Order: sequence, then C-alpha cells, then structure tokens
Amino acid sequence: MRYITLIILFLASLGLLVIQGRPSSTWSQDVYVWQQTWRPSLRAAVREASSLVDHWRVLAGVVDARGAFHVVTIDGQFLSASQRPVVLVVRLDGQRPPAASQQLALVVGLLRSWRELGISVMGVEIDHDCATARLSDYGQFLRRLRMALPSDVRLSITALPSWMESNRLPELLDLVEETVLQVHAVADPRQGLMNPATALAWTHRFARYGRPFKVSIPTYGSSAVFSESGRLLAVESENRSILPLANAREMMASPLAAEKLIRSLRSSGIANLQGIVWFRLPTSDDSRSWSMDTMKVLLQEQKVRTGWQLHAEPEPQANLYRIAIVAAGNVDQLTPKSVFVGGNCTVGDGIAGYLFRPSGVDRHQFIRHISGLLAPGQRLEIGWLRCTSPPHLYIEEQDHA
Repeated sequence: MRYITLIILFLASLGLLVIQGRPSSTWSQDVYVWQQTWRPSLRAAVREASSLVDHWRVLAGVVDARGAFHVVTIDGQFLSASQRPVVLVVRLDGQRPPAASQQLALVVGLLRSWRELGISVMGVEIDHDCATARLSDYGQFLRRLRMALPSDVRLSITALPSWMESNRLPELLDLVEETVLQVHAVADPRQGLMNPATALAWTHRFARYGRPFKVSIPTYGSSAVFSESGRLLAVESENRSILPLANAREMMASPLAAEKLIRSLRSSGIANLQGIVWFRLPTSDDSRSWSMDTMKVLLQEQKVRTGWQLHAEPEPQANLYRIAIVAAGNVDQLTPKSVFVGGNCTVGDGIAGYLFRPSGVDRHQFIRHISGLLAPGQRLEIGWLRCTSPPHLYIEEQDHA
C-alpha cells in the first residue's frame, strides 16, 4: 500500500507539472477566421496555427446595412484538412433587424453545403451587434433559427457588454448553447481597444447569468474617427486607407494587456467561463493585426517579454543624430507613448507617428500621436536631433492599452 501511495503521489506531481506548463484542458482556445477572401497568406496562417487551436470560428456570410447577403467563398477542402471543429459564423449588420425567413434559409443552406464539403461543423454563431432595445426582436429570430438547425449543431451568439443593462438578456441567453462576450470596443478612446480591468469587470458581471460563455480578446488595431466634439463617427479595423486622417486615432491591441487579462481570468476561477476566442487570425499581409509569432505566444500562454532598445545614431553631419527604437522581447509591442531625451539638444523633429516637443531644458520628448506595433527585433526611426554631445534616451512608462 505504501508503494501504491508513492506512485499515486508521483503521478499526481507529474500531472501538476503538466497543468503548470501548458494551458488547462478545460479551457478552449478558439480563433476567428474573419477574412472574406481566402488568399495564400490565410491558408498559411491556418496551417501554422492549427495545432494550437481548439475550434475555428469561420466567417461564412455577411448581411450588410441594405439587407444583402454576401457569402464568403471559403476553401472547404483546406479547412477540413486542418482537422479542427468549426463554428460557422454569420454577421448581421447591427443597424438592421434580422429578416428571418430569408436569412434563416441562407444560414441553414450554408451549414448544409459546408458539411457536404467534409467540414466538421459543430456549431453556428450569429454575430449581431444590435441595439439593446432590440434584444426582444433578436430573440425571436434566434428562436426560429434554433428550430431550423439540426439538433447536433450548437447555436452561439456574440454579446455586447451594454446588453447587460437589459432585463431581456437572460431570455436571450436561454435560446443558445454558448455566448461569446466581446470585451473590445473603441467607444472610449482613452481606454484603447481593450482595458484589462474593464474587461475583467464585464466578465465577472456576465458570469452572474449562469450560462456558459467565452471571452473574445482582440489581436488587431483600429482607426477611430471622432467629431470635433469628441463623438465617435466611424471605426475601421481592416483597411488603413478608408478613413480620413483628420480627427482619427490609431489604436492597437496590446499583447501585454491580453496576457494580463488572461492571467486575471484564470486566477479568478469564474464559473461557466469556458475559454478564449481570439479575434482575429493574423496573416502576413494583415497590417492591422499581430504577427503569427505573437499569436503563438498568447495561444500557448507563454510569458510575455517586452522591452526597448533606444539608439541615437550619429550622422556624418556634425552634431546630428538619428533617433531609433528597436523592439526587444518575444511579442509585438505598442510603440512607446514617449521617448525622453536628456542632453544639450537645440532642435529636432519627429517622424513615423512621433512629434518632437522641446522643453527648453535638459529634457525633451518624442511623443507618439499615432500608435502602432513593432515585431520583436523590428527597428523604427522616430526622428532626429541636433545636440552638442550624444543624447541620453530613456522611457519612463509604457502604456499597454
């Protein structure tokens, strides 16, 4: 008996090591495939990340503001070969109520055609950011959709934190098997795309409904355009050239903020929280998303390492220095909010999203006005200085939102 006890203790210790060394198997790590064109870069990303993903949530169709249904032409054979269960996602424009009869038929038809392609479709998800006042109408649509879907298909929806202000939400949640809580938004530009403390508070509050859910964490950047009074006018999260630069603010999701939120979620032991859904799968030609290397660090819940190397590089012209920053660490990093300069510098200028602010004393600044991400080892020149001696560069604080 003594030897059996020792063996059990030994095996238990091995199990503990496994739990500490990799993400818990009770959590799923899902990823949205949100691209509407299956380019070679998307196929490469799916292939590279498949071993780390539990479920793909794949955009299958979009209903626009006019009510037109746009079907995404996917690579069904390639998706099937990834050997991961798939959730078929349909996005309905939030400004337009669902047109039940037409859209139900289209969703069911997509499900049937995907399964005929050999794709292991385990669920259907509706992404509809409707107004809180329309939750009752949305519930009627979901009730009809649930009846139209096969019994082996799970129905899920995305949910906005603002919906928690409505007493209609519990009834809506009863209609689906799973909900994905979106904790990323740009309504308040001061908090960026995702504030870990706010996201954690929303998650705790949502858990009180007692239904199974997951949390969606951003991997992308957005440009938000505001009016002169500060009202949000538009958001662009895919193409850099659509929105005007005037009154626009670039915001990027921070890997460090994502790690902080995941650590908090795990330590909180939130009931019914079943995992993370990353939005969205990065590709090599997606200028508004993380690199795949960063995505892998977060999927595997490795320790995020960050840091900066600062360089004042002398030019042949006397007393002229080029100022550059280099990302050190293992993930993409938001460019520093401010780079301070110590030394006897008389004039300078900023580039690449930075403005130079002279102080008149021995402390000048390069201040970021357009944020961006730098991959590990990537160099960015942010300006130049004219100094009588080599300047001293330093960063006092880095934001993570």
